[in-house]
Amino acid sequence: MLRAVIPVGGHEAYQQQRQKRFTYSPESLINYTAYINRISDITNYHCDYKPWKYQLEPNSSCNLSCQMCAVSTWDSQQRAADLSLTSFRQIIDENPALLELNLCPLGEPLLRGDDFFAMCTYARSKEIWTRTVTNATLLHANDNYKKLAFSNFNEVVISIDSFNKSTYESIRRGSKLSNVLRNIELLHGFYRNSDIPINTKLNAVLITENKDSVDNIIQRAVDIGFSNISITIDAFNWGLDALDGLNVYSSNDDLYFNHLADLWSTRGIDVGFVTTTNKFHGSTSSLEDRCSWPFSAMYIGSDLRYPPCCHVGDPDVFEVNVPSSISTSPLAVWFSDQYSLFRQQHISQLDLPKVCKPCYVNNS
Repeated sequence: MLRAVIPVGGHEAYQQQRQKRFTYSPESLINYTAYINRISDITNYHCDYKPWKYQLEPNSSCNLSCQMCAVSTWDSQQRAADLSLTSFRQIIDENPALLELNLCPLGEPLLRGDDFFAMCTYARSKEIWTRTVTNATLLHANDNYKKLAFSNFNEVVISIDSFNKSTYESIRRGSKLSNVLRNIELLHGFYRNSDIPINTKLNAVLITENKDSVDNIIQRAVDIGFSNISITIDAFNWGLDALDGLNVYSSNDDLYFNHLADLWSTRGIDVGFVTTTNKFHGSTSSLEDRCSWPFSAMYIGSDLRYPPCCHVGDPDVFEVNVPSSISTSPLAVWFSDQYSLFRQQHISQLDLPKVCKPCYVNNS
């Protein structure tokens, strides 16, 4: 089995933050306990609890057009209008059971401006474990690196797929590696000078151009101050035929990947690997044998539309459709007949949406 990704700060810090949320909002503990009880045997499953994880888009736009990203297929680099700060607060306040928030669009969150940082600060004030992902191209602008540090994210993931200039810039189209490295130096330097614990993680996505450079990516990441590194080893196609063929993963590489993780662990560096396809069998009564998204989490677009998960992200590709008579409130959608049907499709493995099939071993 591949070494799993470790949260920034380690599992202990992750669990400590969860306990703080349980204390702040006792309903979150009651709800999570109900979730654990319901998923223990999904042959008798019904949903009478709230989602405890959100991926919430502050915006739906990007300044790059990366090879392996759905944004590269859009007619423009913006799919929808930004989520207002007022709407964000309403979404958070509506769900006192929320434990985790991935404040990240299919795109670049720093384009959202100061409201992005205000969103994080609001969530963190309620002891919600909060994460974001950035391409780091805009950290220098408007003192974003300082604002990011002061926002108190639990985890900030920075996307760098290669430290070779030509490879990086052919993958992250529209970016310059030298600028990104300078921005990371600004960010990490500010953390150190301000006595703020560094909460960054580097993530690289492997495709044809960089698949043989994992060891170099890890070494260079450590050199510039990262102590937590994740490698996404099989690029998902976002439900788009146009992005087929990007997946270069072979399970024959697992021993080598785990060797790297073990080697760096002895040096105090956390290295983990992410797979996005062929993860589930769907053949037992255990939820661990199925995608967890329909049972625990929601992806909420900046326009309050609902793709199935972060591996699709674009509701124009697929969304859980609800009648217009149903409120766009996440909880109203979560408890709708349509979402219930979506869960049952994963339980029964019958009539699975096409975009969900690649995650199941026998359904792709």
